[in-house]
Amino acid sequence: MGYVGQGFVNVPIGDKAAIRLVGWTKHEPGFIDNVRSTRVFPVSGIALDNSARVEDNYNDWTKTGARIALGIDLSDNWTLTPTVMAQRTKSHGAFAHFRGELHLVRHDSVLSGVGASSKPWAIQSRCRNGWSRCRNWRK
Repeated sequence: MGYVGQGFVNVPIGDKAAIRLVGWTKHEPGFIDNVRSTRVFPVSGIALDNSARVEDNYNDWTKTGARIALGIDLSDNWTLTPTVMAQRTKSHGAFAHFRGELHLVRHDSVLSGVGASSKPWAIQSRCRNGWSRCRNWRK
């Protein structure tokens, strides 16, 4: 079963600044099954059996991340917002399968994880139509 969880909290720091903490996670259940198979190598006669790796919904993945931002009002018209964000995606199984069939045969484990982070800074100016981003750069 899949799930999604997310939330945030704003913490004021005086009249001119605040910290925002944001967190999220999402899990997608797999939909491809790893089915039982035995592979025999003809020259050596060695047999490999994948029964220890047989699993329904073999290819699940989870994404988790967080962001923290500090908003500082420099004046009535300018705000500085340094931000740090990180996210990690972890997947199990494989996503390759035969067309029309939602199963595959794997004799090895497949696990991958990808992590990323960024540190964007933004300076915003208040215009008569609301807030517009005047400059955005990464440090």
